[in-house]
Order: sequence, then C-alpha cells, then structure tokens
Amino acid sequence: MEKVLCMFCKFEVNGRCVKKNNKVKLKKKRLCKFYEDDDDKIQYITERKLNSSKPVVHLRPDWYWDRKKFKKMKKDAVETQKPSSIFTGDPNHPLTGDLSRFFNSTVGSNVDSE
Repeated sequence: MEKVLCMFCKFEVNGRCVKKNNKVKLKKKRLCKFYEDDDDKIQYITERKLNSSKPVVHLRPDWYWDRKKFKKMKKDAVETQKPSSIFTGDPNHPLTGDLSRFFNSTVGSNVDSE
C-alpha cells in the first residue's frame, strides 16, 4: 500500500471521506485501502496548476553571492568619491565666499516708506 493524497480520491467529498466517514486533510499523505483515483478531480487540478501564473524570475548580481567581493566593491566606491570641502577656495572669505556681489538687503524690503 502506498501513501496517497485524499484530494485525488473519488470518496472524498467536501473534506470528508465517505468510506471512513471522518474528516480528512486533502494534502496530507496517508495509507488508505479504499483509495481510488478520480479522473475528473485530477484533470481539474492539473489544468488549474498549468493555467496559473508563473512566478517572476529575478537574477541576483554576482556580488550577492560573494560577500567579500561586495565589501571590497563598497570600500572601493567610498574611496573613489571625492570628499566635498566646506571651504570656498577664496582665502579672504574661506567659509562664505565673497558676498560683495549682493548690494540690497532683504531686511528693510517689506517696510513701506511714508
């Protein structure tokens, strides 16, 4: 006697075995002397399985599988980045730059003169 699935048996109706008169799990493999194939159930399940949407395949990059290589690539990327300087390059005004090009102030612009 082989282990069988109740979901393919013709004696299974709504989760119950008619021969044993008890509740059964459809996907549980079990030994059963009353088992008989139900061609309609098998055909329905196979058609449903074949017509279902297939999962999308995603390929992973090489570095995903080699963690040492990923760490090395990450370290190289950080080293190649140019650090940005907070200094403007103007020795007279190293932090702000030359502000002489701004002539007007925004402080008194909203005040109406009477």
